[in-house]
Amino acid sequence: MQQKISLSAVVLVTPLLLAVGLAWQGLSMLAVIGITQLAILAFSVHLLSRNLPRKLRLIAESNCFRLNESRSTRRTHIESRAIRKLQTDIGGSLLVVLLGGNGFALAIHHFVIPIPLAANAISSFHVDRQAWKEEIQRQRIDDQYKSAYQQNLRGSPQEADQAANQLWRSWPAVALAGILAAMAAQAYLVGMYRRSLAAYARGLAFRAEEYAQCDISRLQHELELEAAAYPSSRSGVSGATNG
Repeated sequence: MQQKISLSAVVLVTPLLLAVGLAWQGLSMLAVIGITQLAILAFSVHLLSRNLPRKLRLIAESNCFRLNESRSTRRTHIESRAIRKLQTDIGGSLLVVLLGGNGFALAIHHFVIPIPLAANAISSFHVDRQAWKEEIQRQRIDDQYKSAYQQNLRGSPQEADQAANQLWRSWPAVALAGILAAMAAQAYLVGMYRRSLAAYARGLAFRAEEYAQCDISRLQHELELEAAAYPSSRSGVSGATNG
């Protein structure tokens, strides 16, 4: 268990350290974010594929051995390939959500409100709507939003004021859209993970049955050879005695 935790930590920490180093060298923030996301994705794939249900892990381990308890190189290779296929399926599902989430975030960033300003506005949230608005004004978040609107969308100051007022009135809808998108992503990931795990489990069961039949056939063949050789040796001994 300790070895699994250590390996998982290496899978996560190594790319993160690379991202920090590149950021220190002046790499663009988008590149650093991308590397960090890929690090988290690799860590998630590793963690999910290495922490399978105990029953599946036992079947996968037993599939690598014959009935006489000797390890089969061929079967071990097949089981390793099966777990890599599971990792590919999990990674593909995570990548779909990652790309979709990034696309959604970029759309919000460019057409609704810049993400850093949205984070500042959320951090200053107050139950009292008027108190929250005053805090936003005190931190000049509204002025920064208007400036960003004019810069990104080439709008006039009047259009920026209208956009700020519209956003202030419709922010619950934007928040609800984000929550629904997160729930949809979670449902997709859970469904795809269960589907990938079910396909892996079916493959394990199929191979276990195939291996068992192969070992039983081999054992029967060996017994038949021994049975065929035993009467010959016995008749030879009897002949020698009579002579």
